[in-house]
Amino acid sequence: MPRLPLLCLLLAAAPLLQAQGAGRERPDHAERREEALLAWSGGRPDLAYLDFKARAAAKEVEAWRPSFTRAAAAGPVWRNLGPFHQTVLRTAPDNDGGRVTALAVHPTNPQILFVATQSGLFRCANADPAASGDWVWESLADALPSSSAAGNLSIGAIALNPADPDTIYAGMGDPFGPDSRGFYASHDGGATWSAGVLLGNATRTLDILALDADVILVGTNAGLWRSTNGGLTFSNLVLGGSQLGNAWSIRALSATDLVCTRGSQIFWSADRGATWTAAALDASVTGLGPSRITVEVSPASATRVWGACNQGGNVARGLLKSGDKGHTWTFVPAPNQAGGLFQGSGWNGDPTNPGSPDMPYDGGQGTYNQGLAVDPVDPDRVFLGANLALYRTTNGGASWEQLTHWAGFTRVYSHADLHATAWSKAGPKTLFLGSDGGLGILRQPDRASVPSAPWDVRVASDPAFLDHRRNKGLATQLIYHLGSTPAATPADARFRITAGLQDNGIIVRQDEGQGLAASGFFPEAVQANGDSLAGDGFGTVIHAVNGDLMLGVEQFNFTFRSSNGGQTWALSQAGLPSPGDSALWPFLSRLVLGGADPTGNTVYTPGRTGVWKSTNFGQSWSALPMGGYNPAFIIRNLAASKSDPLSLCVVTGGNTGFVTGDGGATWTQFGTIPNSGSNLSSAWFDTMDASTLYVASTALNATTNHLWKSSNRGATWTALDTASNGFPFGIPMQVIQNAPWDRAELFAGTDLGLYRSTDGGASWARYGAGLPLVGVRDLYMDPAGAFLRVATWGRGIWELGLGAAVLAVTPDAPEPDAAGTVQFAATLGGAAATVAWSVQEGAAGGTISAAGLYTAPAGAGTFHVIAMEAANPSNTVSRPVKVWRPADADANGVVDVLDLARLARAFGTVTGQPLFDGDTDLDGDGLVGDADAGRLLARIQ
Repeated sequence: MPRLPLLCLLLAAAPLLQAQGAGRERPDHAERREEALLAWSGGRPDLAYLDFKARAAAKEVEAWRPSFTRAAAAGPVWRNLGPFHQTVLRTAPDNDGGRVTALAVHPTNPQILFVATQSGLFRCANADPAASGDWVWESLADALPSSSAAGNLSIGAIALNPADPDTIYAGMGDPFGPDSRGFYASHDGGATWSAGVLLGNATRTLDILALDADVILVGTNAGLWRSTNGGLTFSNLVLGGSQLGNAWSIRALSATDLVCTRGSQIFWSADRGATWTAAALDASVTGLGPSRITVEVSPASATRVWGACNQGGNVARGLLKSGDKGHTWTFVPAPNQAGGLFQGSGWNGDPTNPGSPDMPYDGGQGTYNQGLAVDPVDPDRVFLGANLALYRTTNGGASWEQLTHWAGFTRVYSHADLHATAWSKAGPKTLFLGSDGGLGILRQPDRASVPSAPWDVRVASDPAFLDHRRNKGLATQLIYHLGSTPAATPADARFRITAGLQDNGIIVRQDEGQGLAASGFFPEAVQANGDSLAGDGFGTVIHAVNGDLMLGVEQFNFTFRSSNGGQTWALSQAGLPSPGDSALWPFLSRLVLGGADPTGNTVYTPGRTGVWKSTNFGQSWSALPMGGYNPAFIIRNLAASKSDPLSLCVVTGGNTGFVTGDGGATWTQFGTIPNSGSNLSSAWFDTMDASTLYVASTALNATTNHLWKSSNRGATWTALDTASNGFPFGIPMQVIQNAPWDRAELFAGTDLGLYRSTDGGASWARYGAGLPLVGVRDLYMDPAGAFLRVATWGRGIWELGLGAAVLAVTPDAPEPDAAGTVQFAATLGGAAATVAWSVQEGAAGGTISAAGLYTAPAGAGTFHVIAMEAANPSNTVSRPVKVWRPADADANGVVDVLDLARLARAFGTVTGQPLFDGDTDLDGDGLVGDADAGRLLARIQ
């Protein structure tokens, strides 16, 4: 019986899942996540580094401009796999997307909508909420030469020129990270962009208000800025005697009357923002002690202004109100009312008392979420959302009603963490919502009868009321890690993908009917009771032999396992102490496959100072001994050798790491890593040689290296990135791997894209066409050589097809003695290959049998063994063979000091000189030198 699509199975089981009860997913922790991401890169970058990084991004765009255009590609081309369709199985057909930072609607054409994210700007030209077909999204800034602390574009706010909506303004720097710099404008609908001036020390854009083609105000983390020439120049305005502080929110009540908030203060202007006066806040407002205030207005009133603010770590339960254009303010508290503001239902906190307010965490993360909107027709109708639900008042805050729920219990689903709102300017009155789950559309904001359901029951999706389907086609997910597999079973296993997302849990690729290889359908991962793997999803892996087995880990190491191809998941933590304990586990939790285990059952997960191992693919875990490891160093990442099951490596804080060759019983600290700015991010064992290691760094430092190689298990290191070898020097690197089929072919995932070297790191080039200027966080290479996959920070998953399976030949570069032998082997797609063997130099270079047994010639030199695929003669691989003369120069049957003395006598001589000794010229290059001495010393007995 063929396997039914996951969506069909879950929908059929929905009544059972609801009867079992759910609603116990873990929400994300925005503050902890920001702390972890800052620690990952070493803190906030300084202004000089951000400006350096932007220049580096511009340089890469200019150097590789054709590679950003798929149509102009002459080589391999990247294909975006999405997620284009991230179904929320709990409330299908709802769909999530990546984090939205800002929204803008066209003033006259209701079909045009702009969405800004932490990775770009997107435009939809058929944004009709009533349409039954899918919306089509277009990326407008794939090669915009801006860069953030995360590498790629990070937009904090956008606005359209009301007189010319083809003019778009974009301010860099997400209000909650990553930091970025600059103000950009497009005058052709986003086709081309020009850079404006830097806004002082600003690194985050909080709001933009464009009054007309000339006057633009920009709120930043370095105060309020104003331009009177369309953004060509800006001045830093004085508010309350200061030019500094977070200018969170700017709104216009008329062509002249404006309101702005900065920190705990509110200001008003009557001259288009030229000058500002501090508003009078009564004790009910100042007593809240706010540090962030958001204000909104309605075209229906030229005097009324509403505000939301934090009160400590929560959003204040009520509204700030002004009836005189923002000159004076008071606080309107929400009543103590079940289902009222931040007192909604559906959390399952108290199942014995279903009528009570039971979402104790709603209103949390008070500076992160302040989604506020005021009805454009009725100024007493206000909408306010924070971290779990959206609420509405129709009477100026006298009473409130819950409209949505973050998991779809008792109210319709709308993703948690509401940040941005925008009203339609034409067509039916519509409220657009931007959250950490993408775009939501409140199509009936005036609907009196809100869709609801009994206690602890998920409400069916109702797109006529709130449409959460329009993220389909919008690939904006912030991806930490991806999982893939070379497994032969099931038949579609090699096209399976899992991914860990920021605030969207774990997702699993599924077939939508056109074959898995063509699918951009990534529904959320769910447990058997219907709960999702919500919050932040991090490490995820798929079994190397059985593609039905999958593992995923959430924040602070909550580990889940699936044995049915991702259809359902269950906690799998036997032997893991106290998941959720931040003293034991990192927020950015990880899983690493033991690649040298032919069964595929070995998996590792690193804690803060220890490593746990599973030999049954996550069913149970045990701690490694960690002998010799210094617990003063916090583990940041782990690598497991694919050639030696006992070799592991961890990179740590403090610019160092540890390596073990006995499965974790004893660990040895790295030698000094030269010119490092610390913040090691990843490690990698050469797939063919466990003595060769690579490590990378995310340091926000323009003068240090970010990639090193060691040929002696970390004792000494050599930098591989320079300012002149094609690598974007000074740019953080997230992942480094060598090709399974070639030790010299390296792939580096950087903050500006993927780079490739074919000569062991001596030179580099940006790889493939069509990949945006985006941070690459993870990498998977098909062992058969058919494709690469990368996980990006904000643009989803991309795949680059490499064509036919790669012919792999081992060993890579053997060095036998003269007349010695080497056994070569060839594989195609991981299976033994039928090849014709030959020696490029003919008999002078040795001989090789049909079975691949090479016999070196009597003389020294470098020769080449050729493998040619029998079924495809154009598919050939060459391997160098360096043949040495025997180190036993005096032919007495032992390599000893007599041979060394003979070499020493001839050292430094060349062919033709009197003391030259051909028997001690071991490499046959006509010089008795260092290479010959090294070879002899390595073999001396």
